[in-house]
Amino acid sequence: MHQFRHLAATLLKENGASLSEMQQFLRHDEQKTTEMYAGHLDNSTAKQTEYLGNFWSGKLAEAAGA
Repeated sequence: MHQFRHLAATLLKENGASLSEMQQFLRHDEQKTTEMYAGHLDNSTAKQTEYLGNFWSGKLAEAAGA
Protein backbone atom coordinates (compact mmCIF):
# COMPACT_ATOMS: atom_id res chain seq x y z
CA MET A 1 0.00 0.00 0.00
CA HIS A 2 2.90 2.33 0.62
CA GLN A 3 3.65 2.33 -3.10
CA PHE A 4 0.23 3.87 -3.66
CA ARG A 5 1.26 6.78 -1.44
CA HIS A 6 4.36 7.28 -3.57
CA LEU A 7 2.28 7.09 -6.73
CA ALA A 8 -0.24 9.58 -5.34
CA ALA A 9 2.55 11.97 -4.35
CA THR A 10 4.09 11.65 -7.79
CA LEU A 11 0.78 12.32 -9.54
CA LEU A 12 0.04 15.28 -7.30
CA LYS A 13 3.45 16.83 -7.96
CA GLU A 14 3.33 16.11 -11.69
CA ASN A 15 -0.05 17.83 -11.88
CA GLY A 16 1.05 20.97 -10.08
CA ALA A 17 -0.06 20.40 -6.48
CA SER A 18 1.58 22.66 -3.96
CA LEU A 19 3.72 21.32 -1.14
CA SER A 20 0.94 22.25 1.28
CA GLU A 21 -1.64 20.31 -0.76
CA MET A 22 0.66 17.30 -0.89
CA GLN A 23 1.22 17.51 2.87
CA GLN A 24 -2.50 17.60 3.54
CA PHE A 25 -3.23 14.67 1.20
CA LEU A 26 -0.40 12.54 2.61
CA ARG A 27 -1.39 13.52 6.17
CA HIS A 28 2.13 14.45 7.17
CA ASP A 29 2.32 16.31 10.45
CA GLU A 30 5.59 17.96 9.48
CA GLN A 31 6.21 19.83 6.24
CA LYS A 32 9.79 18.52 6.34
CA THR A 33 8.47 15.00 5.73
CA THR A 34 6.61 16.16 2.64
CA GLU A 35 9.69 18.07 1.49
CA MET A 36 11.68 14.83 1.66
CA TYR A 37 9.04 13.09 -0.48
CA ALA A 38 9.04 15.97 -2.96
CA GLY A 39 12.84 16.02 -3.04
CA HIS A 40 12.93 12.37 -4.06
CA LEU A 41 10.32 13.06 -6.72
CA ASP A 42 12.51 15.81 -8.18
CA ASN A 43 15.07 13.11 -8.97
CA SER A 44 12.61 11.08 -11.04
CA THR A 45 12.16 11.50 -14.75
CA ALA A 46 8.94 11.73 -16.72
CA LYS A 47 9.70 8.30 -18.20
CA GLN A 48 10.09 6.76 -14.73
CA THR A 49 6.77 8.30 -13.72
CA GLU A 50 5.15 6.90 -16.87
CA TYR A 51 6.51 3.41 -16.13
CA LEU A 52 5.20 3.55 -12.57
CA GLY A 53 1.80 4.79 -13.69
CA ASN A 54 1.55 2.05 -16.33
CA PHE A 55 2.53 -0.59 -13.81
CA TRP A 56 -0.09 0.43 -11.26
CA SER A 57 -2.75 0.94 -13.92
CA GLY A 58 -2.22 -2.67 -14.94
CA LYS A 59 -2.37 -3.88 -11.35
CA LEU A 60 -5.59 -1.98 -10.71
CA ALA A 61 -7.13 -3.37 -13.90
CA GLU A 62 -6.15 -6.91 -12.83
CA ALA A 63 -7.70 -6.38 -9.39
CA ALA A 64 -10.90 -5.00 -10.89
CA GLY A 65 -11.22 -8.02 -13.18
CA ALA A 66 -10.58 -10.54 -10.42
